[in-house]
Amino acid sequence: MHERKIGFMGNQIRHAKNMLQAVIVLALSISVVPQGRAASKNKQSPFGNMVPVVQIGHRSAPRCMAFSPNGRFLASAGNDYGIRVWSIKKKILFRNLVGSHSLVSSLVFSKKGSYLFSAERAGTVTMWDLTSGKAVRKLETGLPDLECMAVGSTSKGSGFQTILTGGSGPGAPGKAILWQLASGRKLAEFTGHEAPVERVGFLPRMNMFYTASADRTVRVWNPASLKLEKSLSGRRIAPVGLGGETALAGEPDPREIRVVGPGGSRLITSFKVESPVVDFASLPAAGLLAVEDEGGEISLFDALKARKRWTSKGTGAMTFSPQGDKLAFGSNDGTIKLVDPADGSMKEELQSSMKGIMDIAFSPKGDRVAAADYDGTTWIFDSASGLKLRKLMRHHGPVLSVSYAPNDRFVTTAGEDGFVRVFDTIAGKALAKGRAPGVVRALYSPDGRWLIVSLGGYSNVRDSLHGKVVSKLAGDVIGFSGDGRYVLAQEAGKRLVIIRLDDKEIIHHLGTGSPSALSATGRKVAIAHFPKGVIVKNVGEDGNGLAMNGSRCKVLDLAWSGDESRLAAACEDALVRLWNARTGKLIATLKHSGPVRAVAFSPSGKILATGGDDGWLRLWNGRDGKPVLKAIGVKDHEFICIRPDGRIIYSADAARFLRFTRGLESLELPRALRFLPNPELIAPIE
Repeated sequence: MHERKIGFMGNQIRHAKNMLQAVIVLALSISVVPQGRAASKNKQSPFGNMVPVVQIGHRSAPRCMAFSPNGRFLASAGNDYGIRVWSIKKKILFRNLVGSHSLVSSLVFSKKGSYLFSAERAGTVTMWDLTSGKAVRKLETGLPDLECMAVGSTSKGSGFQTILTGGSGPGAPGKAILWQLASGRKLAEFTGHEAPVERVGFLPRMNMFYTASADRTVRVWNPASLKLEKSLSGRRIAPVGLGGETALAGEPDPREIRVVGPGGSRLITSFKVESPVVDFASLPAAGLLAVEDEGGEISLFDALKARKRWTSKGTGAMTFSPQGDKLAFGSNDGTIKLVDPADGSMKEELQSSMKGIMDIAFSPKGDRVAAADYDGTTWIFDSASGLKLRKLMRHHGPVLSVSYAPNDRFVTTAGEDGFVRVFDTIAGKALAKGRAPGVVRALYSPDGRWLIVSLGGYSNVRDSLHGKVVSKLAGDVIGFSGDGRYVLAQEAGKRLVIIRLDDKEIIHHLGTGSPSALSATGRKVAIAHFPKGVIVKNVGEDGNGLAMNGSRCKVLDLAWSGDESRLAAACEDALVRLWNARTGKLIATLKHSGPVRAVAFSPSGKILATGGDDGWLRLWNGRDGKPVLKAIGVKDHEFICIRPDGRIIYSADAARFLRFTRGLESLELPRALRFLPNPELIAPIE
């Protein structure tokens, strides 16, 4: 155990050193790169008609994907708000589409594949030109929870002229809206579902469209008469094909499974199991459906052909691996069986001796399996060897669910005891526990003397050298003043207080808000109230404070300049807002391509650094917000740095991660240099 801990810490230290070396080289490289020809003062790109594309994928698992009709491209969207378009044949990142301000829930290509449509959860639909990589049209649907989208036609021969959006809206738990593409005009609304609409699609041969909802119903609509033509329902519903095919079970015969075409337009086939259906698990890309019945049997079907592949006894917990090459299910003898979905052959048997297998989850890479037990424990297995890797601490009662985080490392469990726990599966430690998400934060004082650990409602002050707890503070500490004499803390009721470290006394109450930041002198505090906005107060004075213009957004971090003249906010909508803190006037709005998590001023206030889910470190002029450079790490300590004047600096081994896109063509760096207007501005740094 100790060796493992030391090894893990050693890896962290080596990684930190690599990052530090990269930052030092990056800082030095700005001054040593040849000047070359100055960039043009007009708005033309310094790269001419070419666009640099760094070959880096999403920072977490993609939320949605779509193939172009000709099979040339695959589009994906992740938690970083970014949309990436990949070339299937060349196996490269073709374009990185930037401009989304919330999670993308759906992607659809146009019929010829020259345009891509993206739907954001916040209600925005964007049409992208893949030749230029630019957004050419935006549509605000007014749906606060936009789940799905389809692009098509409601009449034969009319082409792709309408957009169908689905989700939920005010006063309607399930709603679909039909739009005219050219004008953005709303044509009709369709309601009636009792839960959000999760899938929509056009039925060209019938001149109709369908909506599928979380209420387990599929409805077919006539857009001409605005009437409901057909409604299908089932206690279990699951997609079993990439063409919109759906399996339904539970009504009217609880043993029967019906497979219908898109929107229930036609019955493809049907088949029965021995006893009433209890649960489904599907793999749409392969047309496979795993069915559990009340008799404890788990059967795997080729759903579109109604052909049973195999049957086995199980306990009800089952899931496919992300890669689709394994199906895991719990057995009555306390073991977990991993089988090949193709023929039902046993790949591995995980010997768990569990009291009752409640839930199973694969890691994103498919190399580990997490299993939740009735006795309150959770086990981690190696899916290849079947070995037990880790036993996670107990819940006080059955573990009802288990799931892996996209980072392939953290596991979240929910128990019948009402607690949710988050575990680090490598270190084997619990990271958080609570009936509601709690705050977990550790901060060093500016002089490094104290380490303050926030534990949800109170904070421990520890001697940073020996780790001993020397005192406790009321509330969760959010930050220090510049001189380290005061801390800003948030009490259980969300009330903000300022505490003097010398005597641990609360000297000021500031009301509610989060996040917040003290200025360097401790005389001013900035507080973010969502959705009201950001206000600046003088510490110790009553009153409403000064509101910052245009601050009605979800703020994730705040930072003051050293002279207290400027305030910067990192926001969830992929923007950084820079204000004159004395007047509240917005100086600049700075763009990332995903939620911005961190923001900081240099000691002089001349440089503002920002970072977020898109993986880019960006530096801006701290006074006017003009871009200085952006940099991204591509592997270990390798990096690529891009400056606004067209200079690109990269470590030697990072050259293979840099390509240039021109129209529908993607070029490697050596070839691209022949077409760039200022190739001498692009150089490696040793």
